Amino acid sequence: MIGAVRVHGDAPRRVAVLHGGPGAPGSAAGLARGISRFSGVIEPFQSRFSIDDLIGELDCQLAGACCFPVVLVGHSWGAWLAGLYAAKFPERVAKVVLVGAGPLEETYVSCIEQCRQARFSVAEAAEYRKLLEASASGEGDPLLLRRLGELCDRVDSCDVEPETSLCPPDLHMYTAIWKEAAALRRSGALLERFCRISAPLVVMHGEWDPHPIAGVVEPLTARRLPFVFHQLPACGHTPWREKSARRLFFELLARELVL
Repeated sequence: MIGAVRVHGDAPRRVAVLHGGPGAPGSAAGLARGISRFSGVIEPFQSRFSIDDLIGELDCQLAGACCFPVVLVGHSWGAWLAGLYAAKFPERVAKVVLVGAGPLEETYVSCIEQCRQARFSVAEAAEYRKLLEASASGEGDPLLLRRLGELCDRVDSCDVEPETSLCPPDLHMYTAIWKEAAALRRSGALLERFCRISAPLVVMHGEWDPHPIAGVVEPLTARRLPFVFHQLPACGHTPWREKSARRLFFELLARELVL
């Protein structure tokens, strides 16, 4: 069995939106719905517990519901998955769009926590640390991951419309995949795989996003990997929800999806 696929808009569907987390199925539904106004799009649900298995699952999902070559629009963790898939299957990818991607090199990671801690209240900062420790084990109440997401959403956003996924977060997937993904970045292998991407690459990033823009742009530039960059003003980690930025975000995205 492979993970479910939700379809939006009319066929042919040449765009796939990859959700974040890991383990946050349905979190990019609003992004997919926005894209469906100008393009058919699928929303694959990730269900595996290793990166290689997720890449294989995604390949089956795309083959079953999309027309190759496909445009991958990945949000947060999904941006990494999009890049890793494109590195492995270059002939099946027309373009890769990274939305709010995490830093591609370890040296930028501390910037995320510094930014969040500065925006948290004292009580929120204490709760955040407790939830991080609890989630690291992969055990306990899966809903703690939802609460962790709520805390991050408050400080990662500028001025957003609320949006709640009907799908429960998957704590076991979060723990398993994130452990592997963090190690991949720490070793330098993540950036090395991104350097194998031959499809056109687009980086879209909110200026208010705690995930530092430099953590994506500078490593790609240093490796001389060509990309198009759109910095979004008054925008946090989820551009399609931002009241001030979403119109510009979708206008730019619509242009990028014209191949």
